[in-house]
Amino acid sequence: MSTRILQVCAVVSIGLSVGCGQSQPASTGTAAPKQASKPPAEHADPHDIPLTEAEIDKLRQDTATWAVAIEHIQKYRNTIKTETTGGTPAKAHRSLDLLDYVLQWLPEIAQSSNLPKESWQSIGENAQKLRDAFNSVHTNIDEGKPPGYESVATEIDAMVETLAAIKAGESSGQ
Repeated sequence: MSTRILQVCAVVSIGLSVGCGQSQPASTGTAAPKQASKPPAEHADPHDIPLTEAEIDKLRQDTATWAVAIEHIQKYRNTIKTETTGGTPAKAHRSLDLLDYVLQWLPEIAQSSNLPKESWQSIGENAQKLRDAFNSVHTNIDEGKPPGYESVATEIDAMVETLAAIKAGESSGQ
């Protein structure tokens, strides 16, 4: 069972900049096999559960359009802010993981939602900057440090607002 958890965690962490197990990279030669079996026991955080393939697939379906993707980004941002500034930071894990997927997919969602081509670069850049900002918060949580959301809050809010201001085209043209 723990081997399966490690496999799922490894697969998820490949696609994520942050998430399950990222804060424990196997960087030392001989210690790597031992470390690979220890993180679940050492970091038995009930809030840091890897997303399943079914959950990821459902998220992709649920965020297939620009407007809905932006709603999800705002919802996850609000949950992360609440949990990291006055709640239980570990409870932000799920939203951080879900948000990271949506931000990865955002350029593709923009294209399939008929957003103007001239917005695509800005969307990609803002999505990556948001991922970087949230990844710093996630890394801090994983390392047991204060999340530091306040230090990136203004930047996060500005980028989310920039993305929210971009509207999908009415026609199937551009």
